[in-house]
Amino acid sequence: MNVEKTRVVFNAGETVASLALANSEKEPVLVQAWTDEGDPTAPPDEVQTPIIATPPVFKMQPGEVRNVKLVVSHNHDLPADRESLYWLNIFQIPPNTQRTNDNEQRVLLPLKIRLKVFVRPQGIGRLTQSDAEKLKFTLINQEKEKTLRIENPTPWHMSLSRVESGQMHTENRVVKPFSSETISLSADAALSNNVNYTVINDDGFNWSLEQTLSTAYKGSE
Repeated sequence: MNVEKTRVVFNAGETVASLALANSEKEPVLVQAWTDEGDPTAPPDEVQTPIIATPPVFKMQPGEVRNVKLVVSHNHDLPADRESLYWLNIFQIPPNTQRTNDNEQRVLLPLKIRLKVFVRPQGIGRLTQSDAEKLKFTLINQEKEKTLRIENPTPWHMSLSRVESGQMHTENRVVKPFSSETISLSADAALSNNVNYTVINDDGFNWSLEQTLSTAYKGSE
């Protein structure tokens, strides 16, 4: 199963979006689509979000391309000063078995794809590179360990595919709007004076950026 995008963005005033799925040429599959608030283990019948995926269940033939429509059913409960983040689940259920060229049977396991869905209120436009450059990185020295704090002063979720400084390297983190996230480091972790990081933009491409690393000590902030 191939998906045309890595994320879906509803900019201010938009209520409908379409996502194209392409099945493989090998076998038919049954597909279930639903959204959640961030818990990948939550069953679809126990989750309610303002994002509705239609059709929720459908079959795809080998090689078939089909669109899933996402609809914002309501947004009056969403915050007006920042974007909201939901997750789209695409659950692919293949036939139980498949014969190989040697006429042997093999079991095919289900596959679940998860994509971010962003909903933006009025006044919150597209994420720009200058917005991504507003992230702040602080190394906090403590007695037995160090902590890297990433602050996001913007109304957008910052999807970081990479954060590096000296010996420190981490991947795939999301920092929520107007909040911060911390990364625990060992006391002897050696960081450089700068932090190199990569932010994934609205189109699914990367911005490679660099910021100066600030330093603080526990109790001095």
